[in-house]
Amino acid sequence: TNDYMNMRFGEPWFFEGSAEFMALREVSNLRNGGELLLYDGAINDLDFFELMRKKLDHAKLILSTHKKMSLKQSKQLGVLSVYEIGTWAIAYLVNKTNPEILLQTFYPNLERMTWDEAFNETFGMSVSDFYTEFAQFIKLPTDEQMAILE
Repeated sequence: TNDYMNMRFGEPWFFEGSAEFMALREVSNLRNGGELLLYDGAINDLDFFELMRKKLDHAKLILSTHKKMSLKQSKQLGVLSVYEIGTWAIAYLVNKTNPEILLQTFYPNLERMTWDEAFNETFGMSVSDFYTEFAQFIKLPTDEQMAILE
């Protein structure tokens, strides 16, 4: 059921956003380290910062178009908003803590806790407090937001 999924895996913005963020970041790291070669016939390389900026621009557009919506309600706006807004929510959480927080701390906590408990234990705040904090972050100028990726 949806209630069980939310209790166990959290909100769609979190599980889809974390998958998207980690995939983009890791592919970029591998490419930059020369461990993942560009394949024959590829038109261009993955640019983590460019992709994240596009996601940020789209997230801001979604939230400005739907002024009463927030990260918490992002699933009501459709799958794309979960990926765009959720990826930035994860980038913000990772920046507040450390790059390996999801794999080293959050997911091991999730093995023995509900999603809300694991979130609180890992990030030192409730999901509700995070929604409030992220709502302030998403209003910052784009340059300040992009700076958390470096």
